[in-house]
Amino acid sequence: MISHGLIGASLFFLAGISYDRTRTLVLDQMGGIGTSMPKIFTLFSSCSMASLALPGMSGFIAELMIF
Repeated sequence: MISHGLIGASLFFLAGISYDRTRTLVLDQMGGIGTSMPKIFTLFSSCSMASLALPGMSGFIAELMIF
């Protein structure tokens, strides 16, 4: 539960940072966000993978402990 809360909070935080930097909510206008904000893109990608509970991420370890 702690892992899920931290992952969810970090995804909302990164979405807020992305909006603050681009000032748009339209995804077509945000194109190429990996080149303009590579660190935020990397963090967002890794947090998304952790949210999917892929092996090696904290979401997978939390799911493994529950089941």
